[in-house]
Amino acid sequence: MVYGPDFSMSEIPRIQPVDGDRPDDEREEQKSKRRVLYQGRAWGEKDEELPVQPTATLPEPNPTSSHHFSEKERVVNRKSYLTQFTTIEEKCAKLCFLETKALYDLSLQRNTEILIQTWQIGGILFTQGEETRQRYLIQEYRALSKTSLLVANDFLYSLSLLGQGDSLASLSFSELGEAVGEKNAQMGVDIQLDWERKNRSTSLKEEEQEEFCRGLRKKRGTAGKKHGNESRSNSRSSSTTATSVLEMPINLGVKTITFFDATQAITTESLLEAYQEGTDTFVVNEEKLRVVISYLAHLVRTGKISEEDLDRRLLKLLGYLV
Repeated sequence: MVYGPDFSMSEIPRIQPVDGDRPDDEREEQKSKRRVLYQGRAWGEKDEELPVQPTATLPEPNPTSSHHFSEKERVVNRKSYLTQFTTIEEKCAKLCFLETKALYDLSLQRNTEILIQTWQIGGILFTQGEETRQRYLIQEYRALSKTSLLVANDFLYSLSLLGQGDSLASLSFSELGEAVGEKNAQMGVDIQLDWERKNRSTSLKEEEQEEFCRGLRKKRGTAGKKHGNESRSNSRSSSTTATSVLEMPINLGVKTITFFDATQAITTESLLEAYQEGTDTFVVNEEKLRVVISYLAHLVRTGKISEEDLDRRLLKLLGYLV
């Protein structure tokens, strides 16, 4: 026997659907079309019926990327780098590459050390020497520099470091570039000239330069090129000075740096002309270092070269600009 309230099934009220104005068969058909999607924190039915509330944080219009932080860091580096210089002469000195030799000459080494300590130049250019001696001098000279001291090699000097004989003569210019680039990487050389500055008869042909540079690039080396303007090249070839363009990979990409040979007779006008034509650095010897710095500082103080543009050349040389 079952005890409980006495009622019939017909008396139990039916639960009414939310959408009461449609018949049951239509509601069943609609239900079969629905599917529930789990979106992490919200439930929805069909894709077009998902809740307006986003299921995840939408990306910012301008998201802060690693490049953004890198750019901010570079801006800080630029400002902090420029604050190290208290005079215009110090800035001009960083645009100078001192021509020197890697010889077992203590007097030459001492003079070079004094010039680096006194002027804090931007780099040194080796034109002659011996590999072991150069490795030692690079370390010694860089230890004396408060900022990055770049190292460059002349073309024929770098070839001399590879040795002599039939094996070297049998190499193509592309293979020579690879060999020089590998040697420079081992020695800590940043820039490689692909032509001889003084002995113009030994200059490479344009296609030979391209092959040499192609080989250097395979070893992530830096090549020096002649200026592409034929009228400038012709006008320079008859004089004692010359200009070359250097492709220089520093930090975030490939940089183009222009060298001007200021080891011979120079004037403020010739330096100004070279600067206005895009020269970034000046190759100097011990005799011309003070003169070039003095001339450049005079051009800045007289307004012929703006200090802002001087800063840009300086930062470009050190690789802070893209």
